[in-house]
Amino acid sequence: MLYGRGPLRSWQWYTTSTQRQSLLRLLAVAAEENLSLIPVLESWAEDEHGVQRFRIRRVIHQLNQGRLLPDAIEAVPGVLREEDVLAIRFDAQSGTRTAAMRSALKQQQVMDGGTKVRTVRPVVYLCIVLPISLLLIAFLQNMILPKLQKIFAEFGAEEPAAMQLSAQISSAFLHGGWLLAILAFVAFILLFSTRRGRTMRRTLAGRLFRPSHARHVADILQMIGLVSSAGRPVTGALSTLGRYHFDPVVRQELLYVRNEMEQGADLWHSMSAVGMLTAADVRALRTAERIGNVPWVLNQLAEVKRRKAARRFRRWSEFVLPAIVLFLAVLVLLQALTVFEPLTQLVRGLA
Repeated sequence: MLYGRGPLRSWQWYTTSTQRQSLLRLLAVAAEENLSLIPVLESWAEDEHGVQRFRIRRVIHQLNQGRLLPDAIEAVPGVLREEDVLAIRFDAQSGTRTAAMRSALKQQQVMDGGTKVRTVRPVVYLCIVLPISLLLIAFLQNMILPKLQKIFAEFGAEEPAAMQLSAQISSAFLHGGWLLAILAFVAFILLFSTRRGRTMRRTLAGRLFRPSHARHVADILQMIGLVSSAGRPVTGALSTLGRYHFDPVVRQELLYVRNEMEQGADLWHSMSAVGMLTAADVRALRTAERIGNVPWVLNQLAEVKRRKAARRFRRWSEFVLPAIVLFLAVLVLLQALTVFEPLTQLVRGLA
């Protein structure tokens, strides 16, 4: 955890996964026991610390203004995961009480145990090592390289290839590369800190990163299983998911499936048409309809898709960290050659 000093010593600058799980569990218990939500959240906020206390108080303010819980939670980004917000809304509108929230809690605990750690580790490594490397490179390019160039000019010697390449890269950066770097940094910040940025990030992930899409499909199958077990209409559940799902790609697919069902098309065939189900999945579900155990089969398919997505995440993470290390190694090698190759050439020339 990150803490400040002095009066900010106990301030926590981000909401942890444990804090989000605890809050979601509290909301589930409050719904199951029919507790008055505002007093419960007020007491909970007093025991929280850091930015999460501030966020919970904002939720309480939204509730005091008469907003429903799903809308109040959605109005405060970061207080819960987007998956948790969707589960709360799904339970509220589909009549499944707290089934979706309990399922989201279970899946979050499973993800925190493995996949999330492997995914976050390369990003943390890059965020720590890259700024330090850039500072060292800036020192080398601004303080060491000009002096080496001056020495070679005085001796009338030809600069080594590594030194020339480093000078060209530095010149390109000074003539516009720095602006591109700033724009890329600002775009990165906006992509992770604004609502529109999160929407764009979700769209790119849904279209380019299939494991993320597969995990969302698994959640949807499990929610359909919940409404089937409760005897609720599937069309209403699809309408809720299609309207409020946080992934734009999945939202479009669900709206297509719902429209097809309203025209009389088969649910499983429509989901297969947009890539949510495979042909084998459709056969298994049609068999389950004849036997009468559709909710169980949906849960099993959801678990299979989650396991496949987790394996793909692990494969990606196994390649991401070596790629980052290789990229940084190339930077270090170029800077080392920029310094040592000229020195070696000067020593040989003087000898």
